[in-house]
Amino acid sequence: MDDHPTVLKGMRVCIEEEEGVEVSAVACTASELLGLPQLETCDVIVLDVNLPDITGIEAIPMILERRADARILMFSMHRGVEYVRRALDSGALGYVLKAAMPDELVAAIRAVRHDGTYLPRDIAVALAQGRQVQNLGEGGPQLTGRELEVLRQIAAGEPSKRIAWKLGVSIRTVDAHRRNLKRKLGARSASECVSLAIRAGLIAAL
Repeated sequence: MDDHPTVLKGMRVCIEEEEGVEVSAVACTASELLGLPQLETCDVIVLDVNLPDITGIEAIPMILERRADARILMFSMHRGVEYVRRALDSGALGYVLKAAMPDELVAAIRAVRHDGTYLPRDIAVALAQGRQVQNLGEGGPQLTGRELEVLRQIAAGEPSKRIAWKLGVSIRTVDAHRRNLKRKLGARSASECVSLAIRAGLIAAL
């Protein structure tokens, strides 16, 4: 969703050139988006920060109230960390810049579609550096050094057996760390652990 017809047209062309990806609907305002029947069934909602009626960030809670499992990817000209932080805190799973190449937009859509997260590397690093100390010092999840190591390996897609080999511990120990991470982060799955940790600034998006 974007407020400019030319941008919308360009996005649609780029996205639909990719195999297995199609645009089910477009909207120029938040009100328009919330009125679309496709909102209930689409895999990913690509949402601009700047909209004529309300901001895309303000629209996120409205979308999630309508559909709690919505996967939202922000598409914005703003690269400031404050915009990214507000979007993630509001419930977005990813953030990609309008200055990015078309293949990055598609990669971001695919990542968010498969229950992951997406942040440009430089923004992820800036966000993590700006938030890690604050979160850990204000009641955020207190992870041990080893738990952080395991979390980074999970984020890299490594299975328990390989993590155990890399860290020189047993698979049972790695599985115990996985359980502790889910408990501390309030997550139900490994992918949710990674998503929540990125939002908290505990690790950077890969």
